[in-house]
Amino acid sequence: MLVVGLVSGGKDSLYNLVQCVAAGHELVCLANLRPEGNSVEQEQDSHMYQTVGWDCVDILAKAMRLPLYVESIKGESREVGMNYLPTDGDEVEDLFRLLEKVSRETGAKGVAVGAILSDYQRVRVESVCLRLGLTPLAYLWQRDQSELLEEMVMVGMESVLVKVACMGLDERHLGKTLGEMEGELARLAVKWGVNVCGEGGEYETFTMDCPIFRQKLVAKEKKVVIHSQDAFAPVCLLVQLLETEEKDSWYSESTHREMVGRVLDGGKSLLERFDPLHYCHPFHEAENIPGLCEVEMEELDLANTKPAYSEDDGWYSASFVRGEGMDEGESVDRAFAHLASMLAVQATSLREVVKVIMYVDTMDSYLAMNCAYQKQFSLNPPVRVCVALGRDKLPQGCRLVLSVVGRKGGERKVLHVQGWSHWAPANIGPYSQGVLTSGRMFVSGMIGLVPGTMSMLGEIEAGQAGLAIRHVERVAKVVAGLAIRDTLTVNCYVLDMDGAKQANEIWKNQCDEEVVTPVVSFIQVSELPRQAKVEWEVVLEGNWQGLEEDL
Repeated sequence: MLVVGLVSGGKDSLYNLVQCVAAGHELVCLANLRPEGNSVEQEQDSHMYQTVGWDCVDILAKAMRLPLYVESIKGESREVGMNYLPTDGDEVEDLFRLLEKVSRETGAKGVAVGAILSDYQRVRVESVCLRLGLTPLAYLWQRDQSELLEEMVMVGMESVLVKVACMGLDERHLGKTLGEMEGELARLAVKWGVNVCGEGGEYETFTMDCPIFRQKLVAKEKKVVIHSQDAFAPVCLLVQLLETEEKDSWYSESTHREMVGRVLDGGKSLLERFDPLHYCHPFHEAENIPGLCEVEMEELDLANTKPAYSEDDGWYSASFVRGEGMDEGESVDRAFAHLASMLAVQATSLREVVKVIMYVDTMDSYLAMNCAYQKQFSLNPPVRVCVALGRDKLPQGCRLVLSVVGRKGGERKVLHVQGWSHWAPANIGPYSQGVLTSGRMFVSGMIGLVPGTMSMLGEIEAGQAGLAIRHVERVAKVVAGLAIRDTLTVNCYVLDMDGAKQANEIWKNQCDEEVVTPVVSFIQVSELPRQAKVEWEVVLEGNWQGLEEDL
């Protein structure tokens, strides 16, 4: 994929570029947003962008020998909620203009962004990318902070501190590299709770060299600017005048991929860390599990079902809503029209739906149906499960049957991550990974996708089942702090009995032996998304008192 790197000069944005190259993507240019007419000795307030060191990004691009696209930050932080809708005068729209120009002139399809924990930044970059048809690449997202810092040092990221603003850091630490600061940051993490990667705003960095630089940067002049004389957490900036310095001539002649490969050849452990399958361990090494006992399995046949509605204590289910018609898009439109009418009679609507189950005739219909489906929901859509049953298992004349779960009233917390990472599969589509409301956590149907590549994990049911369960756990943890032990109900969709037996064994192995979890309902279907062999549908429950705001 052709990729534009959003860079501030800091360690995260540059290291994510290294990760992108290792994943096989091609860097075509860099992009930067900077203060409009701002002094280099002042940091402009921005919820979105690092502005420390903005004056050095031009020479950084020169060191990488990549074109640099620049946009001034003209807007303000107007829409500061955890969700974002296009807002005139907001600084996010500056990013939109920048990426619109870049994608038009370079053909870039991916956007590299160094977000680690910030949902605020992630949501806004994803919003811009969605509007422009671009794919966010955020390989640092949700990584273990200590491991990530160690990894940056190991690959030779020479990023120096250019701002400090927390307990235990002061002007003495400015200009020090990550390697020099690693031990000190670990000590401060224990003593004061400092985030070792600076995700709490403890410090900012500027990168002087990294594996994909053709030249390195050196400081010709330095100046320390004190913004706050706080005795415990002074705010100090390092202003630098930089120049380039030649590296070995090999760097001028080699590709970015060769440069990263040279670093990875330095040790097996580092090479493994850059392999997307490293983040799926041990599931990619799973083998078929022989000699397992039979499990009970249900085969879905909806041919004679009729639409039904039930409600209990604010929760409701609308089941077996038909989508008639030979055209895929028409069948989706009709199914949702029937559903909307049914819900209106019950004084509710699609806005209160938290989960949708799509029973389709064949996965060959999926793409066309998805195009029609995405028109039904906007920001923070429900979770979704999609399985194919075959036309003979659906009512005559139907290509699609819908069943939904909803909740009347109440707050909800939604996670809709659309960037590629090593954390869990991106949901680049009209459904969210997880929805929490009234103490119940709904997770979208999970299959064994390798998050970093969005490709299926091999052919073995046990491996796919284990990886998909881990996806469920990670979503539940981020949204609600829940784990598999908090499972309320679980359905497992499989293609045959062998898949059911292996998935059952993996489920038992993943569960805490001392905690009783619900019996898994195994359901046989004809096809699953992406030719998967196992798909989990999980609902969890926890002690939940309320929400302040959405993710």
